[in-house]
Amino acid sequence: MDSNNIFFSNSTTEEEDVTHTLPFKVIGVAHTLETQLHLERCFNKMKTLGEVNVRISPEPNNEKDKNAISVQVDYGLNGWHHVGYIASELTDYVTEALLAGELLECRIEHIRFRVTWLRPGFYMKLLLTKKKAWHNRVIQTSHSVQ
Repeated sequence: MDSNNIFFSNSTTEEEDVTHTLPFKVIGVAHTLETQLHLERCFNKMKTLGEVNVRISPEPNNEKDKNAISVQVDYGLNGWHHVGYIASELTDYVTEALLAGELLECRIEHIRFRVTWLRPGFYMKLLLTKKKAWHNRVIQTSHSVQ
């Protein structure tokens, strides 16, 4: 079976029970020192305690992108902190899942320190789980998430 394809039976009950988890890169994390500080604290907490709370939230009042979806973390110090965004080419699909009540889980797969050209720092990858399958565009994009 090709791992890029998802196969469903004709049974409605089985389709409703299907969940699908894909990785999402969090963009914009290296743009400010404040964001990097929050990610470093998350990284350290995950090494010692294993888990950090994460959530996504639409930002309809965002001046640059009214479809923006913020990624926020809570590592136990002063509540929720914005650390980045879901890539703009995927926000329609994530918003659709949120509005339909299909998004079941949002969790951090990892936070890593990387040295990339002109942007060394901490980077985050999320796992989003939804009822039913993600759209093929989301599946294709997830193949390049590291």
